[in-house]
Parts: sequence; structure tokens; C-alpha cells
Amino acid sequence: MSETPRTDTFLVAWDVTPDPKMLIEHFRQFEIELNVANQHIKRLKEAGTYAINTLQPKDPSNLSFLQSQAIKEWNDVKENKV
Repeated sequence: MSETPRTDTFLVAWDVTPDPKMLIEHFRQFEIELNVANQHIKRLKEAGTYAINTLQPKDPSNLSFLQSQAIKEWNDVKENKV
């Protein structure tokens, strides 16, 4: 399966009927969906950070190894280090 099935479908349609209005609408739809996805990612990051901050003990020395690793992994993922 293609990684870009909608774009592939669009390109086939474009080959049949090149229409600038169709191109503009295609890009507008992509931008709308990208903005929605970015907002969703932002909310997920905020929720994850809230959960980490709420659930971890006040004294970091009370964290288990697995808790420390989970917090480190969360922060790395959140900051796109993975």
C-alpha cells in the first residue's frame, strides 16, 4: 500500500482532468487536516505532561527505575528526540 494514497488518487485524477480549483481544494483539505492533527498532538502532549507531573512523587529519589525510565522516555518523545 502506498504511503500517500490520497495524493496518488489525486494525481491520477489530475492526469485525466487537470483543474487548478481541484488542486487548491486538495491543498486546503490537507492544511485543515494537518492543523487538526497538530492540535491533537498538542493536547496529547499536554495531557501526558499533566499525567507525569500528577503521578510522580514529589521527591525524585522515591521514583522506581521503571518510573524514571518512563518519565525520561516521555520527555524524549515529547521533545522529538526519539
